[in-house]
Amino acid sequence: MRRATLLTSLLLALLAFPLTARTPSATEEVAEPVAEQTTSATLVTLVYLVRHAEKAAPEISEDPKDPHLTAAGQARARELARVLGEAGIDTLFSTPFHRTRETAAPLAEQSGLAVTITPIGEDYATALAERIRSDYAGRTILVVGHSNTTPDLIRALGITSADSLALEDNEYDDLFLVTLPPQGGAWLSRIRFGAPTP
Repeated sequence: MRRATLLTSLLLALLAFPLTARTPSATEEVAEPVAEQTTSATLVTLVYLVRHAEKAAPEISEDPKDPHLTAAGQARARELARVLGEAGIDTLFSTPFHRTRETAAPLAEQSGLAVTITPIGEDYATALAERIRSDYAGRTILVVGHSNTTPDLIRALGITSADSLALEDNEYDDLFLVTLPPQGGAWLSRIRFGAPTP
């Protein structure tokens, strides 16, 4: 699959904003500026999605079902915070597991944001997608999930090609951006970050 740069992904997201500017002529009267009323219905929603970083092998974990990040995973989590540090993230979601919360932690600490824990259930993807669309429209969000929940959520956000986004168990360097324009529809960008994984 073609790799895009983070800059390209961010520029794609900006395309959703109509940019028009005009300088008044010398004969035009310039009105006093009026505060624009922007609502969530007029703003683009940006949803970054990432699988948790490298996790400890089950055989060396205190709890094989809930392992912590390895040193490589901790380094990737710090790199994620660096990459998204200027992206304007204002909302963080994570599943309740150590590996997802630890992946979100550096960005949460850097930005002073709390991490909203979202349990995984049968309707995780559809419920979170509906919540994002209704309660977080116009926001810039990071969702830290798993190799199965991340494609499910991308699909629930309206990307029909998400069926081809199966993540391998050793694949940790994908960062997705779903752009939700206010008029409907969805765009997907996929980039790589941090140390490449096989």
